[in-house]
Amino acid sequence: MIEGVDASGKTTVCKTLSNRNEWKYLRTPTGIFREYNYKIEKLGDKPLAYIFFLSAILNTSYLIKKNLKYQKTIICDRYYPTLIAYYNAINYIQDYVNIKNLPLIKPNKIVHLYVSYHKIKERLAHKKSLSIDELKLIKNKFFYNRLVEEYRKECDIEIDATNLSVSEIVQKLHTILF
Repeated sequence: MIEGVDASGKTTVCKTLSNRNEWKYLRTPTGIFREYNYKIEKLGDKPLAYIFFLSAILNTSYLIKKNLKYQKTIICDRYYPTLIAYYNAINYIQDYVNIKNLPLIKPNKIVHLYVSYHKIKERLAHKKSLSIDELKLIKNKFFYNRLVEEYRKECDIEIDATNLSVSEIVQKLHTILF
């Protein structure tokens, strides 16, 4: 599983690993959850967004379990650590659901792709449209720092990908995972 802030390179790295190794690629949220993710985010209703993303995570867990019957290795672009990191970073209390006690498929390794604040801002500046969270990252370094801090708590391994190419990140991941 690969985690990190928006524009850290998760999707590109996951897709590259998936293609090179013929691994199953999953992304949270997926399917119908992906379609409605930005609509839910725009409503600004934190409890609704939390429950929505939690449902997306449960769906991803189901898909992981289903695909593990046929595929030995699955690479996942975001999963439950994202929900924990984002909601802890905004100090949203999650008392009513302890994610780690849910019957989720647990990953063997959770890798945090760290990219510096300056580089994240640079990457996001090239996007045509930005999500609410991406705008918050650009405008609020404190939010970025809190998010990185929370990802570090949830992930097993961190790779500083600030000045690495996709190939270099993939090589580091191969070294770590195998």
